[in-house]
Amino acid sequence: IMGPVSAATKTGDIKVSYVSKGLQIKNEVGDISLQVIGEHAEVKTGSGNIFCERIPLGVNAETGEGDIFLMVVGPSSATVLRGKGRIDLGGARGSFTGVTAEGDLHVKAIPRDHWQLSSTSGNIRLELPPRTGFDLEASTETGELQLDRDDLTRPDSGNSHFHQNVNGGGPRINARSISGSIVVR
Repeated sequence: IMGPVSAATKTGDIKVSYVSKGLQIKNEVGDISLQVIGEHAEVKTGSGNIFCERIPLGVNAETGEGDIFLMVVGPSSATVLRGKGRIDLGGARGSFTGVTAEGDLHVKAIPRDHWQLSSTSGNIRLELPPRTGFDLEASTETGELQLDRDDLTRPDSGNSHFHQNVNGGGPRINARSISGSIVVR
């Protein structure tokens, strides 16, 4: 359909695909699944998983408890407010902000714009192609920094903060976890 679309439910799953215009979805309990949305999408659930694929103008996704999966999206944000819900991002096409409470955050993409990644107690894992230029700032208070790339200088043992321009620099990636580890591959 052309849209724009606004949908809400108290309990139940919502699936939407092939909408040309903008989209707003809100439910209290249930999963939300979006595919091929032509404009920016706003998605919120109190408890449930969010799946978004091929949203070139981006999505703002928030769940109280649950996982968020984003694939091939423009400038986006993803927030898990509480619990062990995780965030998975692949094919980022713009800026990205990801925030989790206890869950892990996994990004596998080429940085095209700035990324802000944070988790209170979950791990953050970045998988970036070789020879990719970026500016990395990573810090953890009690977790471990694990840098598994030949183009990164290994921090001193016990060092909880790391900053480096990689392959000439590029988009800024800030990764911060209070008690989780940060892995860069």
